[in-house]
Amino acid sequence: MKYTGLFLAVSMLLACSDAFVNHQLKAEKIGGCTGTPSPVKMQANIAGQRYTFVTCLDDNFDNSQYQLQRSGDTLVLSFTGQGRRRTAYNITVDIDAKPMYKYILLDGQGINLAP
Repeated sequence: MKYTGLFLAVSMLLACSDAFVNHQLKAEKIGGCTGTPSPVKMQANIAGQRYTFVTCLDDNFDNSQYQLQRSGDTLVLSFTGQGRRRTAYNITVDIDAKPMYKYILLDGQGINLAP
């Protein structure tokens, strides 16, 4: 009987969870790679955060070659590809997440958002 109450409490907490991560990525090819990481620019508003940075990706990069995953209080944006990284892309990613994350890794660049 005591396990039934615990099961119901856990089930209700999981059913009431309204956690989400919505994201949209835009990649614009801009030319040759320098190999030097660019600074990440961030804008925040009530609809979430926008991150802009330049990174080197496969010449034929498309939106099926990235993943954005939550791991605890961290979001991890990673790129996959088949071949050599050789073209610079201007990446813009819009993220709206609940609960709010404290850290984000953008293609290996770590950003601490916690005060």
